[in-house]
Amino acid sequence: DPNATAQTREGDVRVLTAIEQRINEETNRSPRHLLELRLSVAEAYANRGESAAAARVYRTAADDAAARLPADDLQLLRARVYAADYRLIISSSAARELDPAIDILRAKGADGADLLIDALLIRHQLRQFYGVPEFNAGARRNDDVEEALATALRHFGRGTRQHLKVAQRVGLMRAIFESPAAGLRAMEPALDDARRRTGMTRTAEYRDLYTLFSQHLCGTGRASEGMANLWS
Repeated sequence: DPNATAQTREGDVRVLTAIEQRINEETNRSPRHLLELRLSVAEAYANRGESAAAARVYRTAADDAAARLPADDLQLLRARVYAADYRLIISSSAARELDPAIDILRAKGADGADLLIDALLIRHQLRQFYGVPEFNAGARRNDDVEEALATALRHFGRGTRQHLKVAQRVGLMRAIFESPAAGLRAMEPALDDARRRTGMTRTAEYRDLYTLFSQHLCGTGRASEGMANLWS
């Protein structure tokens, strides 16, 4: 029932707004606890399509924690990275904070690898498609994507959620700047790798990559196969 769904969402947003206000009024909780609470609220906003609210809470989380927690705190870095997420809001100031966050995450090795991948993909999208804070130079337009792919394979392996997430961007870039067929060749091995991992075909990352792959099939003379995949 679409009306029931809309009503549920509106009720959720009212509750989240009240929680956000309560957190902002808290004076007795530790900085780390406040940060964790704000991250949870921001994610909940984002999951309900409240992009501006999510970006606002991520920004508040980062600003408030920055003065009271170490710069390399992983949760603080998470707030900084997702405050710059292009799927929420395009912010030049938030985008500029990605560079130091990425440098710190690189130094964290395995502990920071998952977030580093997201940060690199967000920075790439902002630069490549929005010119924020500036457009990527032609010869280096894929540097962040290549680093994200190397990080995913080194720390998580082929066919993992992280690999599939990056493979989607690799396939898209090759389809745009080379050919749709080149995009397919980049995506198909990652899908095959995922099918060899138990449960991976049920993940959102697999679904997103499979959908993009199927869409590009339709542009390479394999429309019937692509449409069958999309209907499935």
